[in-house]
Amino acid sequence: MLLLGLDLAANTGYALGRAGESPRSGSVRVKRPEQALYEAPWGLETFLQDLCLFGNPDLIVYEAPIPLNAAMGDGRARSEDALLMPIKLEQAVERFCLPRQIRWEKVYAATVRKHLLGKSNYGDRQATKNAVFERCKVLGYLPADARIRNKSSDPLYDQADAIAVWSWACAARAKHTPTELFLHGERLSA
Repeated sequence: MLLLGLDLAANTGYALGRAGESPRSGSVRVKRPEQALYEAPWGLETFLQDLCLFGNPDLIVYEAPIPLNAAMGDGRARSEDALLMPIKLEQAVERFCLPRQIRWEKVYAATVRKHLLGKSNYGDRQATKNAVFERCKVLGYLPADARIRNKSSDPLYDQADAIAVWSWACAARAKHTPTELFLHGERLSA
């Protein structure tokens, strides 16, 4: 089963692969700061077309956007564009999937983290992001020498979040769990 996991944002993380294999992953900027909001969904759809040029995934799973009322009430300042972008990107995924008859599903971040980490958060937002990033390295989905350079918005966080979504889809939808861990560069049985 070919699965695509997405972390939808201006810098979208992706992980594409079959259950039981390491995914091809990374992040792509679907909207630059100077671009209008309407360009983000177009950028995402163009990227998805390129990514799936040689074959469509069986399932696309993406991290569910934070509900507007929760996003507005969490104390973090956000622009109108920042509040609307996740909804527009979610619609872009659906628009991409419908004519190609690709199944799609959204999954809540807390569900993904509970699967990957054993609990949904590690206290604050930054500690939780670091835990997801480190777990992806332990599972061998990110290089052991990968390092975060920008604590607030490093593209590796987006990539790690997409890998986490992909890992959840492998376990929950393809019924596969990893059999190896990579600790200090060594391959170990899980």
